[in-house]
Parts: sequence; structure tokens; C-alpha cells
Amino acid sequence: MPRSGSLDEMRPPIWEKNKTSQARRSPPRATALKTRNNYMIPLNTAKAVSALLLMFAVLAPLPPAAHADAPDKSATVTLNVVPSIPGGPGETEEIKGRVTSSASLKGLHIVIYSKAGGIYWVQPTVASPDTDIEGDGTFSTYIHGGDGFVALLVQDGYKPEAQTDSLPKVGGMVVAVSPEKRRAQK
Repeated sequence: MPRSGSLDEMRPPIWEKNKTSQARRSPPRATALKTRNNYMIPLNTAKAVSALLLMFAVLAPLPPAAHADAPDKSATVTLNVVPSIPGGPGETEEIKGRVTSSASLKGLHIVIYSKAGGIYWVQPTVASPDTDIEGDGTFSTYIHGGDGFVALLVQDGYKPEAQTDSLPKVGGMVVAVSPEKRRAQK
């Protein structure tokens, strides 16, 4: 029998001991997040950043291909009038064509290539290769001559090669490619 005032009397029963020690072992309420670099970020800041990222993801604009005014994949480009002069840096003549599309032509323009000596050369110049499309779908500009001519319907931001052996295919920023039209002989 234990003596009065002994250590056994002073200890709480086992269930109280476990209950007390479990209460002491529970983790403190989190007030900060620890990053990979061992920086501590206050929890309210981390929640705010998470909320902002979620808002940005939801409200961010869709990629161009998902917009309602995305280019029409069935769009066509036709060259109606081409220069009759041979290739070379001297003379220029007008080239005319038309774009047919069921979708808006906003954000699109024409890039023209003139073929001379088996190589396609961007027109009218390397520094200014874009030709605007009118509201009715027509386009025209003055370019150097050549043996054949091709027009590309492209999205804004397209960077054409100054010269190339082969033309780009439809896809990506290239919406349509006209058939090559040979120069008319004078």
C-alpha cells in the first residue's frame, strides 16, 4: 500500500496522463508557411497570393485559337492580278487579290512572295512584308517582278523569311496559302 504523500499518490491515473500528454502534443495552429528556401510567409499572405493566382487563371484571356473571332480554317486567298515583269530589284508593278472567309479578317494580313531563280522572295520589302486587307477582303500593293507569285494569309505577329526555297504550309500562324500564279507574258 502506498504511503501518503508518496510519488504514486501524486501521479494522475493513466488515462489522465495520456489525455494530458496528447493535448500537449497537438501541433500549434499554423500561422506561416515555410518555403523551399526556408522563408516564412504569413498564412494570410499565402492565402491572398493563392486567391490572386486562382483569379488570374480564371480571368486570363483565352489563347488566340479559342477566341470567337479566330481565323476561318476554310479561308482562301486568290491572286487576281500579278506583275508581268521578270524578277529583279528595279521595276515594280501592282499585285491584287482577294481573301474569302466566313470569319472576321481582324488580326490578319497578307504576306506576298515573288519567285525568281527558283527562290521565293518576300515582297514588297523585307523591312515591310505586310500587306493590309481591305474591309471587302481585297488587297493590293506594288512589288518586284518574278516568274510566279504566292500570297499567304497570316495572323498578326507572323515573321516571314526574307527568302526561302519552299513556302510554309497552312498551320500555326499561317491561315491560308494561295496557289502559285505565273506571271503573264507581255
